[in-house]
Amino acid sequence: RSIVPRKGHHVLIEALATLTDLDWSLDIAGADGRSPETAERVRALIKSQRLESRIRMLGAVDDARLADLYADADLFVMPSLFEGYGMVLAEAMVRGLPIVCTTGGAAAETAPDAAALKVPPGDSESLARGMRRLIEDPPLRRQMADAAWAAGQKLPRWEDTARLIAD
Repeated sequence: RSIVPRKGHHVLIEALATLTDLDWSLDIAGADGRSPETAERVRALIKSQRLESRIRMLGAVDDARLADLYADADLFVMPSLFEGYGMVLAEAMVRGLPIVCTTGGAAAETAPDAAALKVPPGDSESLARGMRRLIEDPPLRRQMADAAWAAGQKLPRWEDTARLIAD
């Protein structure tokens, strides 16, 4: 949940710039203090692509606001160049969101294929194709949402993990 170079926000903005014929909006939630220069580059790219009316950079949000954002979302996109695990993918699956993500690092294994369209990291064209496919195909989006929810229900909960460690 941070705006840092490895999260690939620039790839996402480049991909979305090719999808202006579709009805979409994007909320980017994430702290921008760890890499202020990256956050500024993302803001500048949004402006240069004339996407200010569609993309909101929200900064860090509290748990309640994050829950609201997930509840309002139709699709979860993670353009990371590399992920060690992809906690946000697990959060999206628990909420039943269909996913478009990259295969960078462990992200490819975190989300099952039935719940996520996976693209190579750094490939804005493939990312755009994946997002277009899910935006334009509501039945596929529902099918993947169901798969995401089912996979999310099988993930260990914090309480389970804490109990395991305590034992």
